Amino acid sequence: MLDADDFMESLTRVANGVTALDPAVVAKLLGAPRRAEQLGVLTYLGASAPGD
Repeated sequence: MLDADDFMESLTRVANGVTALDPAVVAKLLGAPRRAEQLGVLTYLGASAPGD
C-alpha cells in the first residue's frame, strides 16, 4: 500500500473486525498452480513409465 489514506482506511477496517487483503497478494495466490493439479501430472507421467 503506497497511499497513506488507503492504509489508514484499511487499518480502521481491520480495527473494526473487517479483513483487508492486498490485491497483489490475492492475484499471486490465485495464479499459483494448485498442488492437486501438479499431482495429476505426476500420476499421468508415472502411468506411462517405460517397462509397463
